[in-house]
Amino acid sequence: MPNGLITPELVLQVAEAAEDYLITPTEFSEIMGTISSIFIGAFVFGALGMLMGRLTEGVRE
Repeated sequence: MPNGLITPELVLQVAEAAEDYLITPTEFSEIMGTISSIFIGAFVFGALGMLMGRLTEGVRE
């Protein structure tokens, strides 16, 4: 996993879940929500970057 995708919140959630080696449905839901948010954010910023690259292509030349 590239650096920057592991947030302190995610580390704490995983550590809390690992304390008793049992992940409750609530903890699992929180962890999956955090992971989903990270990937959705990366997708949105990647898409915006590609769009801005296409829009500014003529300006750069």
